[in-house]
Parts: sequence; C-alpha cells; structure tokens
Amino acid sequence: MPSMRAASQAGLAEAGAGYGDVRAVCAGVAGFSYVARRDEFRDCLGALFPNALVVVEPDYRIAFVGATEAQPGLLVISGTGSVAYGENSAHQSHKAGSYGYLIDDGGSGYAAGRLALAAVLRAADGTAEPTNLTALIHGALGTSTSEDIIAGVYGGGISRIQI
Repeated sequence: MPSMRAASQAGLAEAGAGYGDVRAVCAGVAGFSYVARRDEFRDCLGALFPNALVVVEPDYRIAFVGATEAQPGLLVISGTGSVAYGENSAHQSHKAGSYGYLIDDGGSGYAAGRLALAAVLRAADGTAEPTNLTALIHGALGTSTSEDIIAGVYGGGISRIQI
C-alpha cells in the first residue's frame, strides 16, 4: 500500500515525528466488509507504526463522526458508493447499503453508469425507446456498436471506473 506509506510519511515529516512516535492510528477504509482487505490494511498499519494501537473502521463511520462531531445523526453518501448510516443518542447504529458495486450500490456512480449502458443496449436491440445517451456513451467509451460495449465490459477493455 504505497499511497498509505507516502501519506503517512508526509504527515509525519510535517509534524516532525517518526513512525515510532505515534501511539494510536485510526483508519477509515472503503470495502470494510471485506475482512481480508481490512486485515491487510490493519497489518500494514501495524508494521508502519510499531508502537501504536491500530484501529480500522469503515470509511462511512469516519465520515459520520467528522460530520456530526459524534452526535446523533444520519449520514448519506452517494457517489463512488452509497450508504446511509446513523447513530442515536444511545450510540446504537444502523447502516443501509455499502454492499459494493457487484451486489447493490444503487446510489453509486457505477450503478448510474451501468443503468446508462443498459438503456443504450436496450435501445439498440429495440426493447426500449431510443435514447440520447447512445451517442454520449459511445463517445465516452470510444465504441460504435452495442457489440463493442458488451465486448469491452466483459473483455476488460471497459473498466469499472469508466462505467
């Protein structure tokens, strides 16, 4: 995780501190539900900061605490992913969403892109009305036919980020 190391090094340099000076690290990570990734992140931080208590939390929890100053409230994130997370005055919490793009991330940019691709393909095969999205999608992806889109998505030529 080179970017994590670089960011840590820059922050420590600015503070005039070293890795061994840090006593606690809390990181908010996307994909928190994927346990192997979370463990990998915690292990990497533990190796970087040998004298620190390391805590890894979901990114939405970190955003919630920052936005509400840990007071009761609700946070809704929609963009690269989607989640609604809230806590009440008894610190009970509930989360909806944050399942990732492969399962259901309905408010995410990927979901919107996937729906746009589906609209273009349905218009092309006649099961839906023509859409102005067709020219925009082909222009953005550098494709000219439905087959190009399908081959690109399934063949790896069109990335999740492009979608």
